[in-house]
Amino acid sequence: MARDVFVAVLVATFFTTASLESAQKLDDKETAFLQKAAQGQLAEIALGTLALKKASHKDVKEFGAEIREDHQYASQEVKELSASEGIYLPVEPDAEHKKQQQRLSHLSGKAFDEAFVASILKNHRKDLQEFEKNAAMLRNEKVKQWAEGILPILTVHLKKAERVAEAIGLGQAE
Repeated sequence: MARDVFVAVLVATFFTTASLESAQKLDDKETAFLQKAAQGQLAEIALGTLALKKASHKDVKEFGAEIREDHQYASQEVKELSASEGIYLPVEPDAEHKKQQQRLSHLSGKAFDEAFVASILKNHRKDLQEFEKNAAMLRNEKVKQWAEGILPILTVHLKKAERVAEAIGLGQAE
């Protein structure tokens, strides 16, 4: 009798745990969102680092440092979140971001400053739209909270990029 109760409790525990785990699994869209977001974080860290080395304008250099720092923090968060969800993330930016970084690495002075700020403007406008769209559809609460937490950072970066663009005479580059 005691053995039957033990087996029943064990089976019930297994099915309860299994159903909880399956309820928290990420769907393909959520996984793709996290992977793309991770690549974006890596790309922004690389661009910020490049700005620290190559920028000639003080505002661009300071903005590059902020971009790098904020995206390092966001990158660490997405790594921890993905690890807790059992998702493997890319360890380097995608081909598009690598090409962008390569192009910028060959520039210097004012040409670098303008291209860097134009890239940040373009990236953050696109990222802001992606995060807003995805935050509304995400089902996993942890992923949704992370995405919603990144939105204000992206918004601040976009506004700062617009101010830096004006400071270096770039205007509202697309």
